[in-house]
Amino acid sequence: MIKLQDNKAQAAVELAVFGAVLIYIIGSIVRTAVSNSYTQDYNFQAFRLALLTSWQTSTPNPYNPNISHNNATVLFVQDRLSPDPGKYGDVDRNPYIAQGSGTFSYELDYPLDSASAVKDNAPIMDVFINGVHFAFTTASYGSYDLKKTSCGSGGPYSPPQTQAQCLQNQCLRNNREWKGGYKLFYTMDPNGSPANGIPTFPPTCNSDLTKDTDGGICDDKDVFDLGRNGQDIVPSSLRKSISWAWAATPAASTSSIGLNTDSNEFPSYDVDGRLKEVTIFGFNGSSVQFEDFQGGDIDATWDLTSCKPKPGLLNSSEIYTFTSNAGASGPSQGPTYLQIKEGNLYNPGNGHYVRSMDSHDNVDVVQREIQLSNNNGEWCKIGGKANGIPNPVEACSNNCFSADTITKTCLDTNTNIIFVRSRLQNVTGHAWLTDIAGQMKVQQ
Repeated sequence: MIKLQDNKAQAAVELAVFGAVLIYIIGSIVRTAVSNSYTQDYNFQAFRLALLTSWQTSTPNPYNPNISHNNATVLFVQDRLSPDPGKYGDVDRNPYIAQGSGTFSYELDYPLDSASAVKDNAPIMDVFINGVHFAFTTASYGSYDLKKTSCGSGGPYSPPQTQAQCLQNQCLRNNREWKGGYKLFYTMDPNGSPANGIPTFPPTCNSDLTKDTDGGICDDKDVFDLGRNGQDIVPSSLRKSISWAWAATPAASTSSIGLNTDSNEFPSYDVDGRLKEVTIFGFNGSSVQFEDFQGGDIDATWDLTSCKPKPGLLNSSEIYTFTSNAGASGPSQGPTYLQIKEGNLYNPGNGHYVRSMDSHDNVDVVQREIQLSNNNGEWCKIGGKANGIPNPVEACSNNCFSADTITKTCLDTNTNIIFVRSRLQNVTGHAWLTDIAGQMKVQQ
């Protein structure tokens, strides 16, 4: 007679081991699925909102035309709790970033002139960080007096440059680039004839370097000096291969620079030595009015020749967790960051459930940093409007880490960095209830 061994203990061990593995796998699948769902949802939201915004602002309105969102760009940044199959529940927050853009073409040809060059028409990029809306301009309207200024000593400097050296180079260019009493406006012109690599526009440039009748405006030291500092001249052997070169025009009149508002002809030039072009819509001989694509909150044209820090959302981020009544003690100590309650296997008091619970009651402050290119004064209108919408900045200070500003969205006036502090409450919790009959229930 064969007697079978009692394998209940082995079965219990296998169930514990493989059950834990199974729960981990299921939890990982759920976590990945939720993360992918969040990512897809925010991508769709950003794209739909960009299209809607562009359509709303491009709708015909003869009394208040607006081209600020002809090409709408929307950026979403959301910090969501990540599902966790562990006993502590949802603890970690994961960032989800999505961007969308959309264009409706009704007013793409809206003319740029002095009447339309109003602040409301500056292009805007919309950023939503945990539901808070920031409207950043990517251009501005400005003017520039055509005159020489005092630069001090030093320079010119070759890259890489400090911010001070970059500004010194700009000042030196501005003072040096004059011809016959007129300020020289420079444009990045497509490289011309393959025979000699000379730009073909504007007509003040010669077509032959050996006939330098323009007095040095378009000779090889000017055309192929890409940094316009006398130190970054392209070697002659490479000049036929580069895609663009500088072309200069004396700002003697509107016709000399190609400005014709009646025909909607608005040329683009570097007018102040920044190595960046602006779109000119007004000129009176002593000053020039323009749309400046480097003058907005965010300079989308930033490169190594820019004299300011790289703008936009910085990589650094921090999270702080706060609880209410944190200093109290005893039974009335109030909410806590995390509370776990473990019940008995069988509770004779009610005879119904085995109880296991976790609960959260706290506020997470997520800090992100946005580097501005320029402080145009909009963000310090606390309680007012910034670029047409309610200002989300709550403080404007040279110290955004004081007791009064540490929990607020704050603009540091020294560095032009906005510290975006999102206050996210977490009151989630779970309860696992199992009756004696073995039927599991989950309540949230």
